[in-house]
Amino acid sequence: PDDLPYDRGDEIGDLSRSFRAMTNRLAELDRLKAEFMSVAGHELKTPISAARAHADLLLLEVHGTLTEQQSETLEAIIEQTEVMVRLVHRLLNIGRLEAGTYPLEIEAVEVRAMLDKLSRTFGVLADEQ
Repeated sequence: PDDLPYDRGDEIGDLSRSFRAMTNRLAELDRLKAEFMSVAGHELKTPISAARAHADLLLLEVHGTLTEQQSETLEAIIEQTEVMVRLVHRLLNIGRLEAGTYPLEIEAVEVRAMLDKLSRTFGVLADEQ
């Protein structure tokens, strides 16, 4: 856009100046979005880690013996905190991808293992309902 005729006093100049202003606003919005994603990602990690640590302590029965259902529920909570941590990492990685600072790695996924994990995670909830 540097070669556009900004200094003209006609409609072309007006359009060029409008285009430059729009481009500058979009660049600023993109910068703010990247900054927000980075800050939000890092700020979410702390409470998720704390929830995971408390669930781990409960699962170790530091506050008393657990029933089987309580243990299963805590294991589901721990799995979900792991899911949230992965989501936060993805959020941070999106920012890195957009900034061009993250190498893209493609890998195979074990679909059966993923479905088994989902079944365990949501099976407890389904049984309760």
